[in-house]
Amino acid sequence: MFLNNLELNCVKSKELIFTASSTRATSVQLPSQCRNIERLTSLRILGIVVSDRLTATEHVNNLVSSCSSLLYVLRVLRSHGISVTALHAVFRATVVAKLTYGAPAWSGHVHCGRSCQAEYVHQPMLANRLL
Repeated sequence: MFLNNLELNCVKSKELIFTASSTRATSVQLPSQCRNIERLTSLRILGIVVSDRLTATEHVNNLVSSCSSLLYVLRVLRSHGISVTALHAVFRATVVAKLTYGAPAWSGHVHCGRSCQAEYVHQPMLANRLL
């Protein structure tokens, strides 16, 4: 019996060990009832990908890929004759919302090369005069 009546559900638990970029994770001894917890290198928490190195590389890559797909959808909508005003609304509701969601949490962990990658999402919109 636990003092606070709380018990760890080992089936639903995952392990993510944060390390410096120059070191590797060492094995940590877990309590005997939790020996089979899966160890991950990255984990999606509320839509933000957190890596064991505390970098946002994987998260930004996912964002760029997802936004590229959304830009394709916008091009299809434009080819079907949707108005520019409606296109702007869809762009703000999808692409801009996706890029700004959680940005304060991950933007400090992005290197210049990666943050510039997210800005490239806007370039096709400018080239096609959708913005």
